[in-house]
Amino acid sequence: MKCGNHTPNIVKQFRTADDPATEVLTRALYPCIPPNKQLLEEDDFFRSSESIDENLLGRKLLVFSDSRQEAAFFASYLQAKYNNVLWRHSIIQVINQLQEYDDIRIDSLTNAIVKYGKQKNLFEPGLDDIEKQKLIQTILIKEFMNSERQIGLEGLGLISFVPEKPNKWSNLNINSVGIHNELNFTIDELWEIYKVLFNTLRELNAITLPDLVAITDPAFSPRNRETYFKIEAEHSSLGNKILGWLPKDKSINRRLDFIQKMYRQKGYSKEEVEQKARRLLKQLATSNLFDKFWVRDEYITETAIAKEGTVYKLNYKKWQVKKPEKLFICDKCGSIVSSNIRGICPTFRCEGSLVEYEEGMNRFSYYKQLYSKMKPLPLIAQEHTAQLTSEYASRLQNRFEKGEVNVLSCSTTFEMGVDVGQLEAVFMRNVPPETANYIQRAGRAGRRTESTAFSLTYAKRRSHDLTYYQFPEKIIKGMIKPPYIEINNEKIVLRHIFSVVFAWFFRKYESYFGTVDDFLKISGEGGKSAVQVLKEVLHERPEEILQSLKFVVPKSQSIQAFVDLDNWKWVDYLVKDGEGALVIAEANIKEIIDELEEIKRKLDSERRPSDSILKIQNTYLQKNVLSFLSSANVLPKYGFPVDVVDLDILHNSENAKLVNISRDLKLAISEFAPDSEIVANKKVWKPYALNMNKTKGWPVQQYAICKHCGRLYAYHVDLGTPFEDREEKCCNEPLNYFYYVQPVFGFSTRADEAPGNPGERRKAKPMPSRVKFDTYVDEDLELTETYQKEVEIGPHKIDVKYSSRGKMVIVNSGGGRGYLICKKCGYIIPKTFESNSKKTKQKSEHKTRLGKKCENTKYLYHVHLGHEFITDVVEIKLPLIDKKYNQTSFWPSLLYSIMEGASMELGIARNEIGGTLYRASGEDLINTSIILYDDVPGGAGHAKKISKQLIGVLENAKIKVAGTCGCAEDTSCYGCLRSFENQFYHDILQRGIAYEYLSDLLQYVRINERILTHHS
Repeated sequence: MKCGNHTPNIVKQFRTADDPATEVLTRALYPCIPPNKQLLEEDDFFRSSESIDENLLGRKLLVFSDSRQEAAFFASYLQAKYNNVLWRHSIIQVINQLQEYDDIRIDSLTNAIVKYGKQKNLFEPGLDDIEKQKLIQTILIKEFMNSERQIGLEGLGLISFVPEKPNKWSNLNINSVGIHNELNFTIDELWEIYKVLFNTLRELNAITLPDLVAITDPAFSPRNRETYFKIEAEHSSLGNKILGWLPKDKSINRRLDFIQKMYRQKGYSKEEVEQKARRLLKQLATSNLFDKFWVRDEYITETAIAKEGTVYKLNYKKWQVKKPEKLFICDKCGSIVSSNIRGICPTFRCEGSLVEYEEGMNRFSYYKQLYSKMKPLPLIAQEHTAQLTSEYASRLQNRFEKGEVNVLSCSTTFEMGVDVGQLEAVFMRNVPPETANYIQRAGRAGRRTESTAFSLTYAKRRSHDLTYYQFPEKIIKGMIKPPYIEINNEKIVLRHIFSVVFAWFFRKYESYFGTVDDFLKISGEGGKSAVQVLKEVLHERPEEILQSLKFVVPKSQSIQAFVDLDNWKWVDYLVKDGEGALVIAEANIKEIIDELEEIKRKLDSERRPSDSILKIQNTYLQKNVLSFLSSANVLPKYGFPVDVVDLDILHNSENAKLVNISRDLKLAISEFAPDSEIVANKKVWKPYALNMNKTKGWPVQQYAICKHCGRLYAYHVDLGTPFEDREEKCCNEPLNYFYYVQPVFGFSTRADEAPGNPGERRKAKPMPSRVKFDTYVDEDLELTETYQKEVEIGPHKIDVKYSSRGKMVIVNSGGGRGYLICKKCGYIIPKTFESNSKKTKQKSEHKTRLGKKCENTKYLYHVHLGHEFITDVVEIKLPLIDKKYNQTSFWPSLLYSIMEGASMELGIARNEIGGTLYRASGEDLINTSIILYDDVPGGAGHAKKISKQLIGVLENAKIKVAGTCGCAEDTSCYGCLRSFENQFYHDILQRGIAYEYLSDLLQYVRINERILTHHS
């Protein structure tokens, strides 16, 4: 539901967000896990004779996510949300312990909470006393700002902040301070009026801060800038925010709104209310009382700032923290307050009345119970994914085994080959892809005889998860299929050939093993690079290498022809000038070092500090050589990605040295695109530029997609140079052409931009990239396997074609806007539009990724990001058996139902299969083909299996859209056809039309198959 006062829509869908839901489940599960006593057992030397409070011991919990970004963000999110609850609980406990004191301020409360946190072992290891003090001060100031008004401690009535009320206030003569009291308020009511008005200012951050706290701290985001107030609001030339005690003419603010309510209660007319309320509000800030009491007694600090004049802030030191004796709640908006002025609700534009609060009246009572009754246990959560360097990941694993890290949020890195010691609980934040994955993850717990295993699985609102939520036994005790590996993958075979070569090389030339600098001899005295030495050695064709390769390279005809071991053809793929994988890797790293050296020389000549440049150079030069070779796609990596690009982290912080972020290019063009954010090691890294290469350029294509039939037209060109003989029309409509760049050299962050903190809200996931089928490649070559067959179902014929080399193109258009890119340095930003949809003139002046001003200040090219790849495909031509199916929603609905059916028939995760529609003859719907392809790195043979098990795929597709998901026939949901990847079709997907078609097609018993052609 939505409030009608704030939006015209009064009804909205109720959806459960995955991060909050799984955080609640983790927090509920964590205290139920037995304490980790391993540290006590292993640390006999330092064991105290006194008994240990088990509540001070952490627990151990392994949390799985399928996505690296999901796992990385959840570690940070869980830590922030848990700490939020933990410290709010601590505040309540400490205030209860201090009830004998009448006057408690934020500073003294900070000291007491720090002491409590030390006693309960609640602080993260490694924090010194000043850092602990700063942490608690920041937490208390956030409560003082009441940043979460409904679920914060003050919003729930658990504490209240009130200005210290001096004894002399009772002697105040209202008539002598210059305030026109036609509302007949008492002295005490005047105090409460000021308190209400001041509350509106502290909730907007117009407050002083403790010495250790800075408003620029990301903890205060998005309101982390200096805020002051004056009688009237002003624009700040210094980037500050200056609030107005009074609103602008003919407008209203929270302070004026409250005073107006007081006048309306007295029965004044609308015109009188507006006039009199504004006058009284002004008097409250300009009377003698303001200067001679509030300012002089330092309740309000007064500061003179150049260009902005005298500005004010509330002094936090004059406010007390109390446990309210009496509470009131608004009968309309539900706000809880500790003071009551004539029953008027202080909430902006709320006309409700305050009544005495009773337990159960607040809809957020869950949080009240949570903060009050939580078990204060220490919790340290960390990410463990392939985004971390292997050395740092190993250290985290050891810390987890010892109990120094309590929760590891991991991706598939912890499924196999890892012993984490005594572990009793595992939480899966999504249903794993297959039974084998489920067993591996659940099997992490209970491996020791003294422990009992507990496994919890959360089903996301997506088709795969909801399928197994309905039939959990299929994932828990389903059949585990034998592993299927496509060994005839050229790129993977090449990298394993290279691994054999480097194993031999490093044994023979040990001095080259170590760092990148050891390998390439860039700094120091120089010498021959390993690349040059390897070229010379391979030219001699060592027999030892040849025999090793004959032993490991697959014997298939296609692979043997591709690498041609006897003639050493594979050597060109490694060290051929300008083209070999190792040559390109060397050129890339030298280009970066040379650019940095140029900047360093310039800084030195200007006598400016250049230490940071030296550190960035060392980041590259001191990188482990094996990590360098694998990230450069020379050596194989875990998971067998075949088109991997890096996001180079150019910042010189310690965090930068602990992460190694890479993606398959299919994902990178979206996840590393401009304006995206990558979370790794509890930091946010922002892509800034496309990497470049001095000897090679980005592959560029000029392309168009027909808006009627969806057919792709693409031509290789130079950026900015149109293809002369391009197709101009399709389906009798002009084609709209764009350029797409393939970022094959990877991406970079900006060197002078420090990483941020993830916060509690993840940036929206980038729009999915569209995948299109282009053509079949090398069908006549020996290395290509292809066959065609015809399947007869009753009177209907289905044409099926399988090929091991189908060319797919995936494009990220930036949501239709595209991107602007500098051809000189690779700088790239999202293209923006004015409200009238005309193109804007975006500034072309910019800096390079290393912080140097780019020479190109005139022109940025409008591009999309794209990638083409070869994979296994199966083309399925289904008959249009009735004219009623000739409608827009039919083919997309049928496509995604068949993809779901393939996932069920093969027992694999839905995201391992990709699909698209293809019309070779333009807009003729009768000739529409469904293209399914392997969507895993290197291919897994899924397309080939689909071609052989087509009837089972169609039968499972029919089951999927039969209606067990609960949605209507003329729509779809995440339980049947919808997914994140196909959201551009959500408005037209209908499960009913797919079900009706599949029922019509599969009603016949007679099924015949006929192989038409086969080539291998």
